[in-house]
Amino acid sequence: LEEGVDWTWSSFREYLDALEGRIAVNAGFMVGHCALRRYVMGPDAVGGQPTPAQLDAMLALFHDAMDAGAWGLSTTQSSTHSDGDGAPVASRHARPEELLALSRAVGEHEGTQLEAIVAGCLDQFSDEEIDL
Repeated sequence: LEEGVDWTWSSFREYLDALEGRIAVNAGFMVGHCALRRYVMGPDAVGGQPTPAQLDAMLALFHDAMDAGAWGLSTTQSSTHSDGDGAPVASRHARPEELLALSRAVGEHEGTQLEAIVAGCLDQFSDEEIDL
């Protein structure tokens, strides 16, 4: 990725601007929960919990991305999803309160979607996953 991507952007809007004129097909993008956590929380994104201010910052970034043209939110809680170093991806550390806050934010944008993978997707959903 470091060699193949022009990293002159830091926001979703800037990313879309960087793609302008460089792709020849229709494209749509989800806002990645891991990206939100890592951008706002830094190293604490893996293993930590956001402060109220950090959660507000994630929500603000999410809304900015949606206003720029994102389609929705993508998150995972699956135990099979690890990063390049073998550590659990950042979204796996999110508690239900964080997932619900982001899900409510998706609902504030008409015609969008929420994509979530939970451990039960691999076998059978737990009662807690069904409630969530």
